[in-house]
Amino acid sequence: MKKTLLSILFLCLTLMTGNIFAQDTKGKEDKKIVLTISGEFDAAIKNYSNDRFATPKGPETEHSATARIPSFDVNMQYQFAPKWKATADVEFISESNIQVDEISLTREFTPTFNIKAGMFILPIGHCNNGYTYLDYFTAGDPEGEYALIPCPFIETGVSLLGKLKCGLSYQASFTTALTPLKYSAQYWTQYATQGFFKDDSFFSSPAISLNLGYDGIRNMRFGAGIYYCTNTARNMSLYSGYKEYCLKNFNKTQSVPVTILFADGQYQNDYFTARASYMQGFMGGTYQLTSYYRSLLNNIDREFNGEELEYVKGAIGKQVISYMGEVGVNIKNCFYKESKGPELIPFVHYECYDSEEKVASELCELRNPCSKVSLWSFGINWKAIENIAVKSSYITRRIGRGSDTMNNANEFALALAYSFDF
Repeated sequence: MKKTLLSILFLCLTLMTGNIFAQDTKGKEDKKIVLTISGEFDAAIKNYSNDRFATPKGPETEHSATARIPSFDVNMQYQFAPKWKATADVEFISESNIQVDEISLTREFTPTFNIKAGMFILPIGHCNNGYTYLDYFTAGDPEGEYALIPCPFIETGVSLLGKLKCGLSYQASFTTALTPLKYSAQYWTQYATQGFFKDDSFFSSPAISLNLGYDGIRNMRFGAGIYYCTNTARNMSLYSGYKEYCLKNFNKTQSVPVTILFADGQYQNDYFTARASYMQGFMGGTYQLTSYYRSLLNNIDREFNGEELEYVKGAIGKQVISYMGEVGVNIKNCFYKESKGPELIPFVHYECYDSEEKVASELCELRNPCSKVSLWSFGINWKAIENIAVKSSYITRRIGRGSDTMNNANEFALALAYSFDF
């Protein structure tokens, strides 16, 4: 509750600051406010439990029906002066949590060069690269990247960004970096951003990232990027009670570098849409890190100053991988383009991801076959209007690495996705 109140207070202060600055520029240019509200409602009938690591053979067999609102997002961009823009983004997510995705200030110099400072989403990975619920054909976001890296990838720092005349855009960022306290064998760095309203470790070992985009060819969009931190071990939180233990045994003596590479693309015209993405992550020092966390679990409490160690068991991945592709056909435009009826888009979607694609040779016996998932999804989207899409799909997942004895996870899903600008 305390974090929730602080988040709302911070957002209010940001909006008030924008109003104060706007008064100084009154008469020079009209204020420009863009408010975007988006989200999705999901429902599904499943033959499995939610935890695919529940048993050595995968998720437990359990027939169930679920319904949830995964997120409700409110984004505001406020051009309060000719060259200044404030952005605030708040996401209301499942289990009654409020997450602040962005509080930033941008100084615009030219279309090719701008500076953003504050807390914002790094465009690393396909899911962090500007796509929305309406863009994807599946109910919910693609699974792979969400299972491996932070989505959204929220950090605090400064970015240089702009768009060049040839259709090339860029964003180079210098930010806080991931913290190993939240690394795990099951979900790699998914929960490892340093968070909001905390004493972020910035100069200990910051991260650099670069995203390049290209839309110079009609109907096409490409993106690629890299994230790198030379030693995330230095960003470990040092709490009283085990500070000396941590200092002497790990964070000052070991190195845990992290590198994330990704590339994605989209082609979209009136008749069909195709998307694909590829993401690969690398981590050093995984044997030492896994051994260290196993010793922590054996010797001291797994909760540190109210923050719980994410590692449970298994081998933290030395290399992880995720790739995805989907194709949809617009039936309306193919056969009755001049009609005013709704758009029907049948689609096929494929994904594969593995949080333990490669592990340190000393940890091979800890490698969990449930870490790998491949899935197919077939369904149809109904776009009643431009801002609303009703999605239906059948999803079949194969758990494990080539074994026929694993439990698979299948479901039929329905979703309502929307996005409105005001």
